[in-house]
Amino acid sequence: MVNGQNIQYNSAGNNVFNNIQIPIQKRNRLGWASDLKGLVMRNVSVADEGRYVCNGSETSLTVRVRPSRLTIEQISVASAGNRVEVNCTSTVSKPAANLRWVYKNESLLGRQVSVLDNITKTYTVTSILEMQAVADDNGRSVLCIVSHPLLVNQMQSNASVDLKILFPVKPASTKITGNEVANEPGQSSLTLNCTTGSSNPASDIKWFNGSLN
Repeated sequence: MVNGQNIQYNSAGNNVFNNIQIPIQKRNRLGWASDLKGLVMRNVSVADEGRYVCNGSETSLTVRVRPSRLTIEQISVASAGNRVEVNCTSTVSKPAANLRWVYKNESLLGRQVSVLDNITKTYTVTSILEMQAVADDNGRSVLCIVSHPLLVNQMQSNASVDLKILFPVKPASTKITGNEVANEPGQSSLTLNCTTGSSNPASDIKWFNGSLN
């Protein structure tokens, strides 16, 4: 029985798998072991799963699929003080992969959703990480790590993204330096420098002389 259907392969020694119930694409992958007692399946896929019966003895075949692709993205640019959302998605896995996050050397868990593809019998898993954004988060890397039975080393599959957080410059961080005293006559020029603290995006500096800019 395979996937709920009884399929008679053939007797040992007959190398032609001509049962019309066997899909043509599967017949080319079937064969007998050298002792003519074992059934050999090459390039095994999820479609081969099911209960196999031989002379009253049976076994169940389960096929596992390694996650094939991992993507990560920040949903939108967030402002400091608001919530920032980052999504991590792993596709084509069986059983469903497990996703976790690492940020500032701390392990975090997101909101995880698994969707089964009824055709391929594999899972697409998405983990959503939400947290309160602060100015210090801008440019910091957040890491998504996949765990799965077929991944011996978890670091075999991971992805990261640098956060983009908007925040204004702090007024107290703005400073003017340079010549504060000029002599007349004889001094033809002087230089005043304006520097600000960090911000995202960069600050737009404008000069004013009294009420004129």
